[in-house]
Amino acid sequence: MKLQKRLTAVLMSAAILSTGLTGVPLSPLTDSEITAAAAEEVTAGDLTFTKYDTYAEVHRCSKTAEDVTIPSEIGGLPVTGISFQAFLNCTVLTSVTIPGSVISIGKQTFRGCTGLKSVEIGNGVIGIGNEAFLGCSRLKSVTIPDSVTEIGEDAFNDCTSLTGVTIPDSVTSISNGAFSFCSSLTGVSIPNSVTSIGDDAFYECTGLKTITIPDSVTSIGRHAFWNCEKLTGIMIPDSVTSIGPGAFEYCDSLTSITIPDSVTSIDYSVFESCIGLTSVTLPDSVESIGDSAFWDCVNLTEITIPDGVTSIGDSAFMYCDSLTSITISDSVTSIGDSAFDGCSDLTIYGYSGSFAEQYAKENEIPFVSFGIRIHDSDVTLRETVFPYTGNPVKVGSYLRVKSGDIALKYGTDFTLTYADNTETGTASVTVTGTGEYCGSVTKHYSVAAAGDPDGDGEITPYDATMALITFSELTAGFAPEELTLTARQQAIADVDHDGEITAYDASMILTYSSLLIAGFDDITWDALIGSQELPDAT
Repeated sequence: MKLQKRLTAVLMSAAILSTGLTGVPLSPLTDSEITAAAAEEVTAGDLTFTKYDTYAEVHRCSKTAEDVTIPSEIGGLPVTGISFQAFLNCTVLTSVTIPGSVISIGKQTFRGCTGLKSVEIGNGVIGIGNEAFLGCSRLKSVTIPDSVTEIGEDAFNDCTSLTGVTIPDSVTSISNGAFSFCSSLTGVSIPNSVTSIGDDAFYECTGLKTITIPDSVTSIGRHAFWNCEKLTGIMIPDSVTSIGPGAFEYCDSLTSITIPDSVTSIDYSVFESCIGLTSVTLPDSVESIGDSAFWDCVNLTEITIPDGVTSIGDSAFMYCDSLTSITISDSVTSIGDSAFDGCSDLTIYGYSGSFAEQYAKENEIPFVSFGIRIHDSDVTLRETVFPYTGNPVKVGSYLRVKSGDIALKYGTDFTLTYADNTETGTASVTVTGTGEYCGSVTKHYSVAAAGDPDGDGEITPYDATMALITFSELTAGFAPEELTLTARQQAIADVDHDGEITAYDASMILTYSSLLIAGFDDITWDALIGSQELPDAT
């Protein structure tokens, strides 16, 4: 299959180059090119210029030219551009110097200049057109100046001798096919200004060993690094949210990959036939694994499908001959056809009652259960605010843990672990399955000081209002479930500790909060309720 894809790629490249070598324009003339044909032409040496009212452009070059230096002006007019196909198929051309007066290098400008070895681009060029240097097979290096903001599609496609390229931080995207088939390119550093790497950007760069992707990049396009067979490692930054289909397909030397938690899907064939890949780390953010995503990754031995993934595509791990262990979360509800065909020694690990267990049984794949998993939805904490008593605040009696319709028992089916429950603030309790149950769920609750029934860590007039409303509701005969404050919150609002919440409690909370607002940070309930005397403002 790999040979077939390579042959297709070569034939496509040959077709592109052969079309260019005929000298026949590959697209209709634009309005500006029609205007150029009617403008005044001036020939100086090997170059023919088109003169306009205030500027001039290089229109064409002699096919016998070898070394060309484009002047910054002609006939008193600045040379600001190089026209469409101006140097097309100048096969004996070896070097070109472009002055700083030139703003743009047009589409297919140097296409098919198979003898071109060096190009000096002046620090005035803003844009390099589509296919500008396509097929310049002897071009070894190029320095793109800081003035350039755009590198066109296929700009350096099939520059097979290109070993190095400097991309300035003025460039914001690597266009589709920009460096495809640059088989001698060994390393590329992408600046922090770049936000996207286009489709086929480094397609078939078979010599590429290292590449640095900055944390400004948000997307990696389809087949961006297809068949970069010497690429040994790549760090995908957290800024990347999408990785296109086949982005790293046939990267034979890639041994490990970590997907950042900004990525939500592994597209189809992303790592297909990465035969050196032994380790893959997927984040919880991933929701789907596409068709053939890891097809023919023959050295991949184990992988964990994290919580959040709901589907595994057709042939996703097909022919992963060394894959012996895969852990599949119980969030997975769909596994495609032939997902694990050819994985003859595979064992699936998962949870009892999960789709993974059902799939394993239906496909006669060994399955090992971790047990019955306790989910967040299985754990209920009936109260969320508890009074601070000076002792660790434990909430076990307010927890309800179940699995389906079965109520689980503390000590037999689960254990409890507390954190931050010895002082006011936010505390937590972690329910951990034991015996035939597994997994853990953490619930948070507030440990509130007296007078803070809403548990936000501050005593405010709002707390007094809640206490007064609840007192009014109690006086009116409201049922317990109808009250604004729960029983635990009422205990926190009962600042005089007389066993009931009253208007007096509400007034004391309001007084306390007012003193805090006035700057009496050292006020205590004992001092306030015991003496009923306000401290002097000092």
